[in-house]
Amino acid sequence: MFKHRFIRRRTLLSFPASQIPVAVGANGNNGNNGNNSATFGTAVALIIFHIRYILTAALYAPHPLQDPLSVPSGTQAAGPADGPKTSPGLNGSQVPGRITAIEIGCQKRSKLSEIHHMNASRIFRLTTAFALLLSNGTGVLAQDNAAGQDAQELKQIQEDLKKEIAGLRTEMKAMKNEFRAMRAELTKAVAAIKSAKPAARPKPQRPAMTMLGKKGPEYTVTTVDGLQTQVAGKRDKPQVLFCYASWCGFCKRSLPWMESLSQEYKDKGVEVLAINLDARGQGGRTRTEEQSLKHYRDMKLTMPMTMTTTDNDTKKIGTAYKAQSFPTLFVLGTTGEVEAVHVGAKQGLAEAVGKQLDVLLAGKTRKDFAK
Repeated sequence: MFKHRFIRRRTLLSFPASQIPVAVGANGNNGNNGNNSATFGTAVALIIFHIRYILTAALYAPHPLQDPLSVPSGTQAAGPADGPKTSPGLNGSQVPGRITAIEIGCQKRSKLSEIHHMNASRIFRLTTAFALLLSNGTGVLAQDNAAGQDAQELKQIQEDLKKEIAGLRTEMKAMKNEFRAMRAELTKAVAAIKSAKPAARPKPQRPAMTMLGKKGPEYTVTTVDGLQTQVAGKRDKPQVLFCYASWCGFCKRSLPWMESLSQEYKDKGVEVLAINLDARGQGGRTRTEEQSLKHYRDMKLTMPMTMTTTDNDTKKIGTAYKAQSFPTLFVLGTTGEVEAVHVGAKQGLAEAVGKQLDVLLAGKTRKDFAK
């Protein structure tokens, strides 16, 4: 009977407790809270069952003297190797082949001590496994909680990113619409610029043009023929002042026009006075009196001409009338006021001046030139 119990106890207690934490740890890392809880509870129940069974076996083990084990006759019990064992009979005689009760008790106590030592070792191992299981289970639960928090934070981050992306898409759509509107406006502006005619470039105003509408400075000069004439002032007829220089090509071109104009309006009392503004000195564009006079003679001009001499300074006339470009023509009315100014030698200059003289001869003013 005792042998049978012992064999059964060893069979039940032969489960390797050191493998329990490994199995639970393997199942506990699967990331499933429900499976972890089930595995953890099963392992705890299994450990409690083993501890209860071990304690029951230790407490209720039969006493060696209450359950004597009989050895069949003809067998030898384990003992010293000094010959067959004998047991005392009822009458005190020695009976060979029997083991005494004391030896049987010693053997049983030795077996029980071995069992208790084994059970104590297994209790220690199971307790250690239980502690490891608790620590592993707590760590798994903590990891699961941390993982759950991380998952929630990640989900929140994803939601925030979705909102930001949606906002950016809305802004990009608005910017795209604004860009289209700006491009349409720019296209219209470019088309308008291409279709518009360029504005007329304003002509630089010549200094002589500022004399228009003003009283002309009055001078008395002597012509190359030795005659004195009056510049500006009140007159019965209009007067034309033509300022030029001998070295000026445009002046050489326009002098014949002035000669024709003088011949045409001489009989109408209009004086066309040529004013030579050659500078005196050495080098550059300077001319002597002889050179200026020769230029006049070579052009075969008959209209009155005055130039700078020792007794006659025409340079001051050019300065007073701001004649800085050649040729420059002034049309003066009967009151001595500047009615028209022409700078340069444009084609048709003589005809334009002739029309203005006709208006002035008719007793009108420059306000009637455009009519």
